[in-house]
Amino acid sequence: MFNDLNEVLQFDVNNLPQGEVITIADSNIDANFLIHHFISLYVKGRSKVCLLCLSQTFSHYCSVAHKLGINLMKARDDGQVTVIDGLQLSQETIQPANQNSETSPLACIRNSKLDLQSLLVHITTRLSKSGCDNSPVTLIIDDVSVLISLGLSVNTVLDFIQYCQVWFCGKNGCVVLLVHDDKDTLDESNQQLHTLMLHRSTHSIECHPLPTGYSKDVHGQINIMRRELDDGRPNRNASRQFHYKITDKTMRLFAVGTSSAVL
Repeated sequence: MFNDLNEVLQFDVNNLPQGEVITIADSNIDANFLIHHFISLYVKGRSKVCLLCLSQTFSHYCSVAHKLGINLMKARDDGQVTVIDGLQLSQETIQPANQNSETSPLACIRNSKLDLQSLLVHITTRLSKSGCDNSPVTLIIDDVSVLISLGLSVNTVLDFIQYCQVWFCGKNGCVVLLVHDDKDTLDESNQQLHTLMLHRSTHSIECHPLPTGYSKDVHGQINIMRRELDDGRPNRNASRQFHYKITDKTMRLFAVGTSSAVL
């Protein structure tokens, strides 16, 4: 796990966040490593996890988790982890020959009059069958930007996240999601989604390339923001910025300006 990041976030396996929405955003860099981190954090903390795979396969997450000392396959078989194969659901919905596309959890891909509430129903039904009706469960969505790529509107995706927030956070679980915000692609939908999620998230983690260019010793810049209440006054944003380096099993954080590689 990423101990430096946990220390900044004040998370650990004995102090898992509850009732929070954690948004991970990347801009012209891949932040999927943070999805792997939160999967391992919650599994090691013996918390129930629901993994909605929209971008990567479950076997991919099993492979990475193995490097981090987690047997994700066993966690699934033991009922700790519930996997929703969003890749398969979207493929089945898009296929023209599929006669059941209108009843698919992602039917709104083909029918704009529908929304993603059916996907939440599909998720909660699976969790109920796993005996997670009253247990805190953390929903991890590996890439909500895929839903935008499938043609869904920002409002439709945002409504779905709101449904998930009410259901999961209402049971002291969390919602962790990844969204892309590549500034140089003029992707207004993902940029809008990211901006709106900043106002709904208790924690926001943003990854950017180094402004000075490539470095073999420092892989990027990370901004960590926390929204907090202070004596009943409106929410304030507490923000911290670091440089980071990724290895096979860990992530090191540096205070900006302290690494000779980017001085």
